[in-house]
Amino acid sequence: MMAMPAPTYAPNIDANILTINNGELIPIKWLGVWGNIHYHFPFGGGRKMRFSALGSLMQSSNIVDAHSWVANQATLLPTLWKKKLYGDANLYYAITPAVQISVSYQVAQQTWADDETSTNHRGEANFHFFF
Repeated sequence: MMAMPAPTYAPNIDANILTINNGELIPIKWLGVWGNIHYHFPFGGGRKMRFSALGSLMQSSNIVDAHSWVANQATLLPTLWKKKLYGDANLYYAITPAVQISVSYQVAQQTWADDETSTNHRGEANFHFFF
């Protein structure tokens, strides 16, 4: 007789939208805001130089309270984030229709359950050759 493995439970729900605290099912309240601007400079037919910027915010008003068992363990507080901010700015310049350069700056910031923040600044420059 062949032993069958125990069936696994696959919950049909996205991660981080519900938690169970002391047997109570608690929905996590999330707010997300996103915005973007894109501008083509008015020379070269609008194809010579362009600028874009993006910003976003993601935060929860109850994630720390819903995970009160984390608040009782100081070592876990820095592992639970409650707010994220992101922004970037990009500038593109077409030297020729086939050769472009670009520079970009990005910043990302997380606020943790213990109200500490982590910030990451990044920059990059690119050379694009289309053939």
